[in-house]
Amino acid sequence: SVALAGSLLLAACGGRDVYADVAESEANEMVAALLEAGIEADKVGGEKGAFTVQVADGDFAEAVAVLRDNGLPRDKYE
Repeated sequence: SVALAGSLLLAACGGRDVYADVAESEANEMVAALLEAGIEADKVGGEKGAFTVQVADGDFAEAVAVLRDNGLPRDKYE
């Protein structure tokens, strides 16, 4: 599938962390926003249910801009 091929390509070229230690729901939102913008992205599970969002090195700057424009990650209020 295309998603699998993209994930393998991302893993092969060494993904760069865009955000780390985010909840799975937020990681899903980030990956969806990046995919909609045409940027291959992947989420990687970590310890204690935290996730990291990764993109290819060459897409890093654009990925940060796309996420910022989409208000992601969302501000946390306590």
